[in-house]
Amino acid sequence: MKTKVHKKLNELASTAICGNDISSSVLYVSALAIAFAGQYAWITLLIVSLVLFLFRKIYGEVVGALPLNGGAYNALLNTTSKGMASFAATLTLLSYMATAVISANEAIHYLHHLIPSMPIIISTIGLLLFFAVLTIGGITESSKVAIGIFLFHLTSLAILSAFIIYFLTTNGVQIFFQNWHFPVKGGSVVNAIFLGFAASMLGVSGFESSANFVEEQKAGVFPKTLRNMWAIVSVINPLMAVFALALFTIPLLQSNEFQNTLLIEMGNYVGGKWVAILIAVDAFLVLSGAVLTSFVGVTGLLERMTLDRIMPQFFLKKSKTGSSYRIIIMFFLLSVSVLLITNGDVKLLAGVDFNVGGGNGSDVILATGAALNDILEVTIFDTFNTSSGTFSSTTLKNNVKYQASVPTLIEDKCIKCNICVNVCPYFAITMEDKITFNHQKCFECGLCVTKCPTDALIME
Repeated sequence: MKTKVHKKLNELASTAICGNDISSSVLYVSALAIAFAGQYAWITLLIVSLVLFLFRKIYGEVVGALPLNGGAYNALLNTTSKGMASFAATLTLLSYMATAVISANEAIHYLHHLIPSMPIIISTIGLLLFFAVLTIGGITESSKVAIGIFLFHLTSLAILSAFIIYFLTTNGVQIFFQNWHFPVKGGSVVNAIFLGFAASMLGVSGFESSANFVEEQKAGVFPKTLRNMWAIVSVINPLMAVFALALFTIPLLQSNEFQNTLLIEMGNYVGGKWVAILIAVDAFLVLSGAVLTSFVGVTGLLERMTLDRIMPQFFLKKSKTGSSYRIIIMFFLLSVSVLLITNGDVKLLAGVDFNVGGGNGSDVILATGAALNDILEVTIFDTFNTSSGTFSSTTLKNNVKYQASVPTLIEDKCIKCNICVNVCPYFAITMEDKITFNHQKCFECGLCVTKCPTDALIME
């Protein structure tokens, strides 16, 4: 009777499985870096790249010496105590669980924008179930799906980049240079870069995932996956930050709307609705790919812990495809229970994903929105002087008068001077036959009210 030999993963397949997780960071980390570092966001992302470069050298050497599934758990098991290694593994397990639930939930939210009738909770459970079944089918089958998602993601980013480059070639890069002279919040460039770096490091995660299924990879593939992941985040994240700063003003980039859907806004601006839809579909797919990474990573980790007799031997039972299906089913049930307990409110999982250092970073978006009100309402910069290269500014401390209210026009007093249109840093005011407000873009800063010469605007 022939023994079935399970094929090992090649470089592309291995990179795709772990690369979907870390490359999904482009959906949010550029906006996150801009929220904290402004025009220096691309520099902070290059510093992140440098740190990952140094880490991959060390990690590659450690895992190369101990090429067993388990990643950090395996390294600690051989250098410290079993208790310390188990503690690290528990945190990693929690991280993977938070990643799976957050990624699936965020992916369904992106799809929900295209199909509004889709029920969020049920669809999220369906997505988790799909990847559980796919992983039970074997890592070779899972890798085929991962490769498809990975290549689609890179193609989508290439198309978006082509549209942006053409747009900037046609319209110029004046906004980038205007943003470059934008005053830094707090006045400290070093502080802004540090905060941007710290936030970005939380967002760019998943670099450790490849080590959790190293036994399924062909010989010599693991260090190549680290190199490939490093190259991807070193190029696309800083590049998208530069593109964003060349397309939109910093106050607009720091608004809630742009923080959550920056790439979609960029696609819609330079290529129209179909490019925005392409990016939305890409976001759904690559976040789904991060769910697959969680299933594959947790399977490798718990298999190693079971072999070390930390987990019950019950979990070592294999399917015909060679997968540890009991581990996968348990992880699926735990993920669904977390989803149902939180009722889909993934903000509750953000702290878990932050503190254990894992996850795909969608939680970063959720955690950032609440802080942006304090960041943006301190100083509004209204006029750029092209000769001096500086902004004049109006400081608005968190004045109660402007909270939870929107500008309203008193038509009899309006002289159509266009001052409010020109001073609005969020492009929320337009003038056609009369003043019109886009309340989705309005940040309720009250600057238009303070600048109106006839008191034709009030906050209500």
